[in-house]
Amino acid sequence: MTLRFVERLRDLVDGVEVILSDIWGVVHNGLESFPEACEALHAYRKSGGTVILITNAPRPADSVQRQLQKLGVADDTYDAIVSSGDLTRLYVADHPGRKVFWLGPERDNSIYRGLSPVLSPLEEADYIVCTGLLDDETESAEDYRPMMKQALARKLTLICANPDIVVERGDRLIYCAGARPRAGDWGLGAHRSYRRPRLRHRLPVRDPRHSFRGIRRHRPARPDISQGTVRSPAEGDDPGIAVVG
Repeated sequence: MTLRFVERLRDLVDGVEVILSDIWGVVHNGLESFPEACEALHAYRKSGGTVILITNAPRPADSVQRQLQKLGVADDTYDAIVSSGDLTRLYVADHPGRKVFWLGPERDNSIYRGLSPVLSPLEEADYIVCTGLLDDETESAEDYRPMMKQALARKLTLICANPDIVVERGDRLIYCAGARPRAGDWGLGAHRSYRRPRLRHRLPVRDPRHSFRGIRRHRPARPDISQGTVRSPAEGDDPGIAVVG
């Protein structure tokens, strides 16, 4: 196989109908967007092509869209967004009543919007949803080795909502949820089917500007906050989000 390196996107897309473009590190670095990359994707769309943005962000596609807007990425840069957060939402929705141990920062709570997860301590959980480190500014994967060993001993399934090991944040590398299984020497749910085929065949594709094609045709009703413990969204999270435990 011969690798070909080019300087411009237009040198690669002759005869190509669809571009699958990563977001983090391609369209932005977490702090600012890359104007040249955005303009290249926009120009490709103007020529008749389709741009699908794909991301390991542990959030629904509409939340990703809002982040892009804040970073100055115009909506007409792309046609649709596919996020690993939406795939994780499929798994949670397919396991109603099952107890989930959520491992991640409060800013990721939009992953449960419209769902009713039964949040529980690790000792009582049926599976784990990992969206990231609790504090990615000060912690590393090694801080979670004892926790991962405990989960491994219970043979809990781990749903990693962001399989990146590290990600750029400006000029720094920050640990992501994907570093967590390595801290446990892997094995969490590895003996099971992990329902990967079903998730793959139901891959959701969302155009944030049109009706959602994937989990549901319409946005599900908000959870009943009259029961359970409601954890209010942290500063910077989507407004109106409540996670019922």
